[in-house]
Amino acid sequence: MDFLFGYFARNSLIENAFFERYGERGVALHFKNPDNWEKEPKTSYVYVMCPWISKYQWHAFTIFPELSKENRTMLCIESYGDWTKELHRKIKVPCIRP
Repeated sequence: MDFLFGYFARNSLIENAFFERYGERGVALHFKNPDNWEKEPKTSYVYVMCPWISKYQWHAFTIFPELSKENRTMLCIESYGDWTKELHRKIKVPCIRP
């Protein structure tokens, strides 16, 4: 039951996410907080699905506020497994993706 509540009530589509490489193994993901988030999110992680990698895989990552920008969040992703390595491979230059 908790899963269903979380899936339907706390699911947000981020339409414009900014991706950039961090060194040889990292990717940073920046996004504007969705309208249904409170000023201080009550969670410390999000599940990410990138349809241009896989429409069926969701991965959990720790989030933290961008201190230099109000109402924005970012997360850092290390290329470790197949999905994250594919993400790193596809982000060659800073870009905005859905």
